[in-house]
Amino acid sequence: MNNSLQQLVDFGEARISEVTISHQRSLVQELQVNDRLQIVLGARGVGKTTCLLQYAKLNLDTKKVVYLSLDDGYFGGENLLEIINELRLEGYTHFIFDEVHRYNKWSQEIKNAYDRYYTLHFVLTGSSVSRLSEGNADLSRRAIRLSLEVLSWREWI
Repeated sequence: MNNSLQQLVDFGEARISEVTISHQRSLVQELQVNDRLQIVLGARGVGKTTCLLQYAKLNLDTKKVVYLSLDDGYFGGENLLEIINELRLEGYTHFIFDEVHRYNKWSQEIKNAYDRYYTLHFVLTGSSVSRLSEGNADLSRRAIRLSLEVLSWREWI
């Protein structure tokens, strides 16, 4: 694994270990460990990232999960499918990709990874519903879609 990718993986591990779990949205319990592909939609700032980090911390073996935000400049010139394969060979089985709509070929490459690697699990997030809807044509039969809305009055209290 190259040094830049290792830094991103280390950053993701730190984010998972540092997230607090004292307050959780219902989405944390809705995400299922055995589902192979889950897509979380929601407006910017509603807490998608925090929910995913909490989900990973509470439910997954942190040595086998990788959290990557695809809005990082690193992904501008890299092939996501190759990165997934490289990390798979390192022992990672659960992939959390945040801001997936920022990576142009996300839909095709996630579909390819889903079809090639039956033991891998993916959770994707994005705030651009239109961009995610455009890309999901290839994933419509494969993905479970979840929504995270703004805080309800009960959650806020």
